Amino acid sequence: MASPKKLWPDDSFCTHVRDLAQHSGGRFRLDEDLASCVEGADFIYTDVWLSMGEDKAGWADRIGLLTPYRVTKDVMASSGNPHVKFMHCLPAFHDTDTEVGAYIAREYGIDCMEVSDEVFESDASIVFDQAEILGIYILVVAQFGSFKLPLVILTPIPLTLIGIMLGHWAFGAPFSATSMIGFIALAGIIVRNSILLVDFIRHTQGTDRPLVEVLLEAGAIRFKPILLTALAAMIGAAVILTDPIFQGLAISLLFGLASSTLLTVLVIPAIYVALRSRRPVEIQPTLTDPDL
Repeated sequence: MASPKKLWPDDSFCTHVRDLAQHSGGRFRLDEDLASCVEGADFIYTDVWLSMGEDKAGWADRIGLLTPYRVTKDVMASSGNPHVKFMHCLPAFHDTDTEVGAYIAREYGIDCMEVSDEVFESDASIVFDQAEILGIYILVVAQFGSFKLPLVILTPIPLTLIGIMLGHWAFGAPFSATSMIGFIALAGIIVRNSILLVDFIRHTQGTDRPLVEVLLEAGAIRFKPILLTALAAMIGAAVILTDPIFQGLAISLLFGLASSTLLTVLVIPAIYVALRSRRPVEIQPTLTDPDL
């Protein structure tokens, strides 16, 4: 951990971490020398300089202390690892395109804080990697024992972008880092909704009921819990809709949920029919495919 000594964690925390490292075979080190800390690193990770709830008057002190610890191209090169990756706890003020970024530039004369735009937008940055999508896919495969079914369940995730883009257009808001956080956060909610539908359909497997009849019943029965889940998240998001930093997050949650909730109950059954049978829907195929 590289930081000014003034910001080092207390001794009790450090002792606790060293005990954990001793049992796990890991290492723990505190140092003010940034270059020596990143040497040989596979990942370089930063956090926001001023956390939610902290007084904005603290900007001056944090900027003075932490500007030498910004992750720049030179810092990445100091690792000596050509494959080093950059990670960060969003939001990241890496340019002056946001209200906060522009304010910081006016007041303190710097064009970025935690990370330079060059690093944030580089191939080394995995801040927005959709690794959690792969994780969800693996979990669903393990749960249902099918490689095809998770593709059906994950399909509605891109549908959130329809609402997200329309929402940002309606508010005239830029697609920011917090907007992307909202999109990523929606993945879990959307997958849950898909599972509610698919799980109901699978419970009828082995019956002679027509597939279309089962799909209609699944939509009718599962729509209420899906809608209530979406409304609860949307109400929570509405509270931060006017916040200059987290407006993008709120827009993504509000409009992404609205579009995906409406489209999920239509798209999932349609894809299910398409994967189950290439025959016309009027033939009413039954639930016979063991992989679905």
